[in-house]
Amino acid sequence: MSTGRATNRDVEDVDFLDAEELAADGQSSYRSGDTVTSTTSSTKTVLLTTTAYILHGDAPAESGDIVILTGNAAAGTYTVDTIIDDDEFTVVESIPDSTGGLAEFRFAAGANYVGVDPTSLTQSVQTNLQGVLEDIDSAVSGGGITEAQHKTLRQLIHFINDGPAEGFASGAYKETLPTGNLFPTSEIWYTSSAKTSKIVELQTTWTGILITQEKWKIYDTDGSTVLWTITDAISYSGIVESNRTRTITAGDA
Repeated sequence: MSTGRATNRDVEDVDFLDAEELAADGQSSYRSGDTVTSTTSSTKTVLLTTTAYILHGDAPAESGDIVILTGNAAAGTYTVDTIIDDDEFTVVESIPDSTGGLAEFRFAAGANYVGVDPTSLTQSVQTNLQGVLEDIDSAVSGGGITEAQHKTLRQLIHFINDGPAEGFASGAYKETLPTGNLFPTSEIWYTSSAKTSKIVELQTTWTGILITQEKWKIYDTDGSTVLWTITDAISYSGIVESNRTRTITAGDA
């Protein structure tokens, strides 16, 4: 009759994560020197000597652990998939046929066992910390932009107050219209004096001697498509600017 009490049969190491496993960085060896009898490609099986007893001791081998094989044709780093017996297990990765060599067991990184809610994440859908960190690292190193690319971004913040700078080719050309007018209503930066491709444009509205509206437009690399428009409505106290309201719009406005 069941007493409702936990016995040693109910408690298995695989059901618990101790401090050493949680602190592991993927380099922490907990077992080494086991002799490899053979590895089998077709079943991804690693067979150790019958005295290995990998399911015994303070740190039994578990699925997800790292095993490093040396001294044979299968030398390399693998992930433990299924523990078959005290002297036999399978690995996740492909493995060639081989005989001899040694096996070393390491704890997987503890971050693999820390849960994460991916609902509000934008860079990852992983549900463990290790997976999220790898996705973020990949996004930063592989999907980010270089310093040189940042210099050439077609964003108005890079151009206000006056035109392109480092990162753009020399020869950019600005035209101010009307020509010779003290109160210009248009300043356009082109990629060259040929004036075939616009970079950025400022349209100015005057009320008397005061500028009451500034409209910035940033153009795509085709020189004609407006990416963003920023419009400032400006108010004054006398002849001194008192405030302005900014409207940001995608495309031409």
